[in-house]
Amino acid sequence: MSERVGSVPPRLSSSGFAAHLPHSVNFVYDNARRARQRFGDRAAADLGLTDPGISADVTVYRGPEELREDVEAARAAGLARDNIGVFSLRGLVTRTDQAPWFAPARRFSRTPLPDLATTLMRASSVLLDSSL
Repeated sequence: MSERVGSVPPRLSSSGFAAHLPHSVNFVYDNARRARQRFGDRAAADLGLTDPGISADVTVYRGPEELREDVEAARAAGLARDNIGVFSLRGLVTRTDQAPWFAPARRFSRTPLPDLATTLMRASSVLLDSSL
């Protein structure tokens, strides 16, 4: 993503809402699709967390399947593989079960179905943005 110096990809983390709502592949797909429509080939996404870093009160992916589904959803929405980021490598290499976390994403065979979690997350974002 070095050719886009100065740009910040949106954080499309379904894991960030996991404390309040179920994991939503559609959230990643829907927002990645919108980013692709707006920014074309420059669209990028920063997916969820694999490691809490210095903060113990953040939600991380519960397993490699959630991460793989989010990567597949971003790819299905048209984002280039090189334009998808995950934080952080430390959360993967410090695990004893590393192999499942590095399994390649498969092609999404279908568009994720709309869900209530995506609707609620979008509505809360719009409400928060309007209060600024």
